[in-house]
Amino acid sequence: MRLADWLHAHAGQGRVTQTEIGIDQQRRIEEKRLIQGMGETAAFELLDRLLAAESDARARLLYEDADVARRRGSPEGGISLISTGDFLRGLQAAGRIQSAERILEIAAATGRNVDQLRRLRSGEAAEVLRGHLDSDG
Repeated sequence: MRLADWLHAHAGQGRVTQTEIGIDQQRRIEEKRLIQGMGETAAFELLDRLLAAESDARARLLYEDADVARRRGSPEGGISLISTGDFLRGLQAAGRIQSAERILEIAAATGRNVDQLRRLRSGEAAEVLRGHLDSDG
């Protein structure tokens, strides 16, 4: 299922929002220029904007690129960073999936570099995620 299809099927649960970084990224794609790291930077731009509008809001950013945490530094302003590996382990701990490792094996078989995802980034992130999943029923 494509993201656009999911958004249509789940109206009100998500939306597409433009960012200045995203607009620049699109321009660079059209010009066949480097766009490395721009997606994550756009995500932070959006989260910063949303959190500035609502000071007590909390946000979680699911990321796969290990450079995200290094580029951003420590989470601030209500943003929690959760790696894909931690997310999968959280889903497994909450009983939503059978095996995080099996999903990583499938990803590796399709050419994805999952070595960094296999390392636990933050036990706290997995606990927060598990609590959130448990409360969602």
